[in-house]
Amino acid sequence: MTSYKWEIIVGVAFLGSLISVLWNILQPSDQVTRSLSDRKDPPTELISAQSSQSRPVSEPSSAMSEEALLEVLKKDPQNPDAHLQLANIYAIKGQLEPAIKEYQVVLRNNPALWEVHYNLGIAYYDFGKADEAVNHYHEALALRPSEADIYLNLAVAYTTLGNLEDATKAYQESLKLNPNNIAARNNLGNLYRRSGKLNLAIKEYEEALKLSPQDVLTNYNVGVMLDIVGKKEEAIRYYDTMLKLASGKPQYQSYIKVAENRIMQLKKP
Repeated sequence: MTSYKWEIIVGVAFLGSLISVLWNILQPSDQVTRSLSDRKDPPTELISAQSSQSRPVSEPSSAMSEEALLEVLKKDPQNPDAHLQLANIYAIKGQLEPAIKEYQVVLRNNPALWEVHYNLGIAYYDFGKADEAVNHYHEALALRPSEADIYLNLAVAYTTLGNLEDATKAYQESLKLNPNNIAARNNLGNLYRRSGKLNLAIKEYEEALKLSPQDVLTNYNVGVMLDIVGKKEEAIRYYDTMLKLASGKPQYQSYIKVAENRIMQLKKP
């Protein structure tokens, strides 16, 4: 397993200017480094494409189709199971407005269902209403405080709203419940890095790398951090590892270009 140690001995004023310069050089195009749960090609199905939200708790039932459920509701308009199954079907199909309406019907009849608050939070987030998503994640946590994915999704929603302090707290809570979540560790490291807390960022990236030494963006993030603190040879090593792992994977093209450029710059005398 890859491991590394280093010390940060840099003056505060110099460090601030160094980070500012490297930030513009290192980031692909228009955004800071996107970590596992933010990217469009998540390594697992726990994080959905670009919405960065974990999947709904319950998948649509294969026993009943959308048409069959609508027939059930014609005969029994208040049937909670039919409304819930229909909401999940709409959500999975990306039909967010009807999904939200169906989840709301379920909650009007039984507001104590944490799974429905959670699923509704996901639907609201994907619908572009992160503030509403936050509200329902908090409702879900009040009913189910031991669920790590709720904190993870809450953190992503807070980040979208620009509330980085609460996003950080939510990632920390998620990791208390599930210390092995690579996405949470990468995202938390990115938040620490954005706020200049480099030691804490390094710690999170290191933990993520221990969990998955072959992950492309974790190696990239470590390379960036080593680059920022002036560890040239170590930065080159992690950039090289990242390039080998990303070879033949076009979804990493922007990161590949950055890594190649930085290796070239770092090797200059």
